[in-house]
Amino acid sequence: MAPDDVFHPNSWQGPLRIGGVCTANVLQVTAVYASRDAGYLLVVTHTGAERFARFVDLHTCREVWPPLRAEIPIEVTGDAISIVKGQWLRLFGEHPPIQ
Repeated sequence: MAPDDVFHPNSWQGPLRIGGVCTANVLQVTAVYASRDAGYLLVVTHTGAERFARFVDLHTCREVWPPLRAEIPIEVTGDAISIVKGQWLRLFGEHPPIQ
């Protein structure tokens, strides 16, 4: 909800509504990633210059694991996420990311 620019949004104030099921209390959303193999959304947020990867359950809209704080702009590709330059963490459907 509440994009920073109606025609070319880069960030949404929040909260995040998930398909009429529930509303997640995440703010300053810049990206949302979904996978048919996972029961959560990977939600990228920011607070000023700080960036976070959050894992939000699709059915309860609660965060399933603590957020990851990123030192760089967050990148997601296939089944991996980068929050530190030159390092990728593997994403899984049933537990937090690991190296």
